[in-house]
Amino acid sequence: TATELLYVIPAIGVTIPDPVTICEGEATDIMITDIQPEGTIIKWNEDTTIMTETLDTSIVRVKPVYLGGTNHQYQYAYDFVAYNSFCNSSVPFTAYVKVDEPLIGEITGKESICETFSSHLDASSYAATTYVWTLEEDTINRGTSMTVSPEKTAHYYLGMDRGTCHKDDDFLLTVNANPVIVDVDSVDIRNREIILKDGVGVEPFYYWVDDMSSSKTIDPILYNLQFSKHTAHVVDKNGCEGLLLFEVKAPELTIPEYFTPDANGINDGWIVPELATVYPNAVVKIYDRFGKLIAEYLGSEADGWNGSYNGHDLPSTDYWYVIDVAEIDRQFVGHFTLLRQ
Repeated sequence: TATELLYVIPAIGVTIPDPVTICEGEATDIMITDIQPEGTIIKWNEDTTIMTETLDTSIVRVKPVYLGGTNHQYQYAYDFVAYNSFCNSSVPFTAYVKVDEPLIGEITGKESICETFSSHLDASSYAATTYVWTLEEDTINRGTSMTVSPEKTAHYYLGMDRGTCHKDDDFLLTVNANPVIVDVDSVDIRNREIILKDGVGVEPFYYWVDDMSSSKTIDPILYNLQFSKHTAHVVDKNGCEGLLLFEVKAPELTIPEYFTPDANGINDGWIVPELATVYPNAVVKIYDRFGKLIAEYLGSEADGWNGSYNGHDLPSTDYWYVIDVAEIDRQFVGHFTLLRQ
């Protein structure tokens, strides 16, 4: 009798590695091991993320991409078949690689500020798990954002992590010097000139006084100021401001103690010289010794009082004055002598 030999081929089997986790942009190897039975070959399905030149291999190098998913992670599938020609049989399999979404975002905030101002730096768009902000190699913050007010231009660095992904970013914050008003010089009684410190701030400069920013001008002279305390302001091309408090002091009145209205052209009128130029709206009243009002006029009347009442010369004696200056909220009261030769 004839004897037949029966060969039993084991079922096709392989060992697929557990999924590794990498960040998008990184590469990894997938190695299929324990391939059974002998003679079984591995053939990978075509995929643009497979970097190995041949697909007929048990180990391939892959660079998967993130295609969306929960918790910023995607499980990328690589399909392959194990084929045995002896028994003309093939079995499909799938290997997986977990791909973390890369950190994508930006640091937002003012890139240029003036001295004493601040900028709010915000990197929350990266949606990282951890943040480490550094300045000059010192860790200064571990949050998604921070408000900074450096004294000089500063370069901030930020390191972020989420899963297997890491991202570095940086932010240069320029600090512009504020223009400096060193003095407010007197031009004349009511006008003042703003003097700036040389080399500080960027032209052009615009000036104004008190709360009149709507009327700022490139002219550094402040005109027609009231006799009071003021604030001089300047702003430069960068929008940086400087200010200085100053006071325009009211000049004292030179009130004559006597006058001689004898028509010789010398001291013929009782005149307070500052009124016409400084306080033209001041009200001057002159009374005789009995309290009778004998003259009233405005400070703008430069000739003052000529010593007459209703066209008649008044006698030599003492007279009283009351000068009301509303602008400085003061009243001057006293007496003087009319002398006739």
